[in-house]
Amino acid sequence: HDKKSRFGAAATTALGRIDWDRSRAFVAIGSVFGCIYINRDLVGNVDTLASELAERLLTLTDPHTGRRVVAQVFRGQDLFHGPYALNGPDLIAEPTEDYTFGAPSLVAHTSPFSDIDFELEIPGGHHPDGVLVWVGKGVPPRHELRADLMDIAPTILARLGVPVPDHMDGQVRGDLFQPPLSPTFQPWQPGGEAVDSGVYSTEDEEALRERLAGLGYL
Repeated sequence: HDKKSRFGAAATTALGRIDWDRSRAFVAIGSVFGCIYINRDLVGNVDTLASELAERLLTLTDPHTGRRVVAQVFRGQDLFHGPYALNGPDLIAEPTEDYTFGAPSLVAHTSPFSDIDFELEIPGGHHPDGVLVWVGKGVPPRHELRADLMDIAPTILARLGVPVPDHMDGQVRGDLFQPPLSPTFQPWQPGGEAVDSGVYSTEDEEALRERLAGLGYL
């Protein structure tokens, strides 16, 4: 697969640091999780190398504490699906709690194991369990809720009365409302529009663009 299409413009600098003639696997972009890509130009049997890397990652220990650094390793093919799934990482290493993977360790430090300066490098981290606050008209009080991050988008669309594209991951949590939601779904084709154009007015689109720009996404 074309490397730039897999990682996008954000990884241009990282891609330039990789020795493509020798690197059988690499990390293109620093992230909380260790996203590992296999260089298919050099590797014939991707499954064999992926299994070898996963096994070695699970035995990796911190030389300062002796703790295992990687909690579990996922295969990209088991997590991603759809027409662009092959652009995703081949392995995703989930760090043990109190550990993280990221570019600062590769760029700013000589050792792969370093304490993170949260004021200068990473202001925070992620945890598998998040916090969901769901309040408003027609929302009965609940103190315990198990949901998936993927459930949020289709649920919001259903609550707004917008047809939910049937390709979306996650479920509409109609049970969060009283009376329960009765969503409608709309077929979606790769490369096509999931909902009709004109959902946003010109003013809405400009406000949305300003908000995204303020958050650094544009």
